[in-house]
Amino acid sequence: MEKKFRKLIWLGLSIAAVAFLLLAYSYLPLTAPGHFNSPDENANYYFSRLFAEKQVLHFFDQPNLFSPGNVFPRSMAVVGDFTVPVGFIGAPVLFGSAGLLFGEASIPFVTPVLSVLGVFGWFLLVRRYFGKTVGLMAAGLLAVHPIWWYESARTLQPNVLFTVMVIWAAYFWLAAPLSAKFDSKLSPVADGLAGGLALGLALAVRTSEVYWIGLVFTLVAVMNRRKLPWVRMASGFFSATLAFVPFLSINMDLYGSFVRTGYGSVASLGSSAAGGGLGMKLIGPLQPYLFPLGFAPRTAAQHFWSYGLGFVPWWSVAVIGAVGWLVWLWRQRKIKVSSAGGQWFLVAAVVTVWLVVFYGSWVVRDNPDPSAVTIGSSYFRYWLPLFVLSTLPVAVVLRRLYGTWPWRRTVMTVGASAYLLAAAFTVFYSSGEGLFFVNREVRRYAAVVEDMDGILPEDAVVVTDSADKYVFPARSVVQPFRSAHARRAIVDIQRHLPVYYYGITLPAQDYRWLREKSLPADGLTIEAVKSYDHETLYRFDSLSDRSDE
Repeated sequence: MEKKFRKLIWLGLSIAAVAFLLLAYSYLPLTAPGHFNSPDENANYYFSRLFAEKQVLHFFDQPNLFSPGNVFPRSMAVVGDFTVPVGFIGAPVLFGSAGLLFGEASIPFVTPVLSVLGVFGWFLLVRRYFGKTVGLMAAGLLAVHPIWWYESARTLQPNVLFTVMVIWAAYFWLAAPLSAKFDSKLSPVADGLAGGLALGLALAVRTSEVYWIGLVFTLVAVMNRRKLPWVRMASGFFSATLAFVPFLSINMDLYGSFVRTGYGSVASLGSSAAGGGLGMKLIGPLQPYLFPLGFAPRTAAQHFWSYGLGFVPWWSVAVIGAVGWLVWLWRQRKIKVSSAGGQWFLVAAVVTVWLVVFYGSWVVRDNPDPSAVTIGSSYFRYWLPLFVLSTLPVAVVLRRLYGTWPWRRTVMTVGASAYLLAAAFTVFYSSGEGLFFVNREVRRYAAVVEDMDGILPEDAVVVTDSADKYVFPARSVVQPFRSAHARRAIVDIQRHLPVYYYGITLPAQDYRWLREKSLPADGLTIEAVKSYDHETLYRFDSLSDRSDE
């Protein structure tokens, strides 16, 4: 009876934990639906809905008839006559498929559901090699880790989706749960097929991660060369290929190439590749193939210090302390390192070095203030697998200490509560891009769009710098305002359609220069229409129309 009662308590706690996580991860789509704080999310949402509705990932934007190739928001590009995604297409296809099955309203909630499944998959994988208690602790640490939590709440980003798929691929390939449960010749095949399917979808979502995934696969294969599960591997490669091939076909349809994507040049992403020093000279002609974003170890180390270690220092101290203590115990021969523990340590080290150098060499400028270190930085998304791996040594140490503590349940409860509060504070109140800040911003976006809807003609084109992430898709957009192609687009489109500019209010000197010198050269002028806090909506007019009046 007592055992049954204990099971009921665990079931109730599990249901409550899942409900809490779903709500926590769904904060933004629940409180500020339909608007996003980044062009990537806005583009993914638009193309996911388009795929759910029409099963395509392209659309024709009419103003491009008048200024070909110049009308598109960030995270999109014009290829031929159509506007297409910039980036890997796996996320909008998978999000859109969910919308096709469960309705478009489900699209923003796909990531929260998958995040919970990812935490559960991490528990199963860790439990297989390190025991149930360590598995529970690692899963708990991951579930409310501030970076995992935050990225899960930015629900139209692809990185959590990718990481969850990798976790489940590793679980089926390494733990082989079906083979362990069913004594059948088909079980290894089923494990391989499931793992391969997850891996194929993961690579469709983030194809650039094939570098370190291939490296890890090779390492694990070499370390286990005497007992390689050939049947599982063969079936896994088959299903991974089968899952990935359709995306190559879509790539060909969108970009005219199986391997080309909409990324084009790095510069088009608002970022730049670092390098040119000794590191670039050492790898020479291999750089474009191994490190297409640049190779600058010193820059990467600086970025890792600022974002990987310095942003959440209490977690960094916990991880470094846990790894250091375990290494010390091993050197003192007070613990033995299992085969799984040794392989985890090597894999974690290789993945850390690779991802830090690969993405850290890239100078990402996704904040108006280039010196700002905020939780919304792209580096956190790119390094998400590192934060997942970092939960294991902390969980192992906590498990080891747990048996030695007096009042251990009280200590564990207080510690877990402190961890949850610290994580929640980081996620919601972090300066600049915490979720409360993002919520306030996207609500402001929604109010501005609603007000401008009553001012702008239905066929108006809006030129902007960063407001495209919420002005589109209500209006076609051209960006950025001060680019040469935007100037051409303004001149070309204004002859056929009304054109407006919306952005930070122009200083009086700039406004006069545009009205009196710059725009008259093209037969245009500009007029302020309405201000919104520090931003203003302007209308471009033809000087000939003004003279007729």
